[in-house]
Amino acid sequence: LDLGGLMATLPTIKVRELHRLATEEALSITGGRRQPAADLLGVSIRTLRNWMRAFDLYRRFPPQSGVPVKPPAR
Repeated sequence: LDLGGLMATLPTIKVRELHRLATEEALSITGGRRQPAADLLGVSIRTLRNWMRAFDLYRRFPPQSGVPVKPPAR
């Protein structure tokens, strides 16, 4: 099976971008609920929070308690 031609026509995406897209999708699917999103991604809640900080997702997916919380310091 020769995939050379097929591989040449597929778009490329950087791993970091794929990572960000997966994190955003998991948060969207779970309505911004972090523990279920972390479970979907197979990571701890701490890892998910680190990714949210790295990808600047706190504004798009704010805490659901209604109390504004500043993102963790970098």
